[in-house]
Amino acid sequence: MPNDIVIRFYRKGDEEGIVNAINSSFGSFRDFGLNKDIWLNYSLIDEGFKEENAVVAEVDGKIVGHIQIIDRDLSIGDNFFVKNGGIANVCTMPEYRGRGIASRMMEKALEKMIDEKYLISSLFTGYFGNAHRIYRRYRYGDTFFSYQFSAKREEIEKILKNMRDFPSIRVENYVEGCEEDLIKVYERWGKGYSGIVRRSRKYWIKKFFERASFHTFFYLPFDSREIYIAYDGEKVVGYGYILTGPRRLTPDKGRKYITASIREIVYDPRDKRYLLALLYRILNDVYEIDKVKNVDVLLPPYPEYIIPLRGFKIFIGDGVFMVNILDLIGLLRNMTTLFNERIGDLNEPLSNIDLSIKSIYGELTIKYDGDKVTVNKGILSENIFEIDYHLMTKMIFGIKTFGDGIYDGDICIVKSNRNIGEIIAFMDTIFPENKFHIWSSDHW
Repeated sequence: MPNDIVIRFYRKGDEEGIVNAINSSFGSFRDFGLNKDIWLNYSLIDEGFKEENAVVAEVDGKIVGHIQIIDRDLSIGDNFFVKNGGIANVCTMPEYRGRGIASRMMEKALEKMIDEKYLISSLFTGYFGNAHRIYRRYRYGDTFFSYQFSAKREEIEKILKNMRDFPSIRVENYVEGCEEDLIKVYERWGKGYSGIVRRSRKYWIKKFFERASFHTFFYLPFDSREIYIAYDGEKVVGYGYILTGPRRLTPDKGRKYITASIREIVYDPRDKRYLLALLYRILNDVYEIDKVKNVDVLLPPYPEYIIPLRGFKIFIGDGVFMVNILDLIGLLRNMTTLFNERIGDLNEPLSNIDLSIKSIYGELTIKYDGDKVTVNKGILSENIFEIDYHLMTKMIFGIKTFGDGIYDGDICIVKSNRNIGEIIAFMDTIFPENKFHIWSSDHW
């Protein structure tokens, strides 16, 4: 077996070798027909995909492994976005595994992201696979677990009987010309969540209005019947995005029965009737397709969505969203404006306070002097807390709070001369609990 392994970035002409490596590792890519033209042209569809951000492993001139860095700006709440490097399509050809190739490619990718000032890196993987252990070794913390709502046809029938229509809210299929209104609704809805991807107009057009895009290279011709628009009078107040019939991740292959998928429902959060009207129309239309026997719904697992979907089962999967904080000092300094806004929203002022944080991502001190929050490198406080790295990533997105970490044992109090309640109140103000969601179409 050859021993010379070269880890490098993409060069023109690598496309076929990259695709061969991907297809050798993932049956879904083979079934869908990924080829070098699809790979090369994907940068025209998703501006976060850049050929020069592909890492390859080469043995004797043959590409045997691959990692793709995808640019995504992710919200950490309040429509505040940070630069994120998404890790995607990590693969090594079966006959070359066990030689540390994936680890060396990860090191190369991380080196590039750190050099180019990415604040965080993130990825999606299975909790029980070998890859998960590798990612933990490189400081990717378990941040959020996958889930979905599912119901069979007979359950949909019962659900529809318990739902009602809202005649004043008109729901129609997509027509060209409403794109800007949809973008505005998406941005308004996204203020209530972290994890939301910033979508440029070009991104919207290429991924949602020119094709049915549901995960990286997996897309099909656009069908206006799969986008629903809600109107209150003439104002666009919400939309839904679905996939039905044989338009699936893999070809229909003559299946007798199929699963319809509700991929996205976004609405003006000032009126929940918009969500209910969209759900009622979409579920009715899906139910009218005789071949549809199951419906999967990939919506946020929070009351505004759970309550109207009573009758659906909620399944927690083994898929996990993992985050690596590449520059903790830079990230928190970037967040100081957000911290000060959150303190400013309080009805009562906070007392002056400071504390130092120790984690695998670095050591720093956060100080509030009654006027503003500052972040400085190093241990500069008499109040010192060691934070588990999984919790640190959750705190950034508001999935768990500092107080949760204290009570759950994910934070070690190294020493403190301050009332712990005051520390928790301050940290839970600047890192508040938040709803989290990443739409499946934005995955990498």
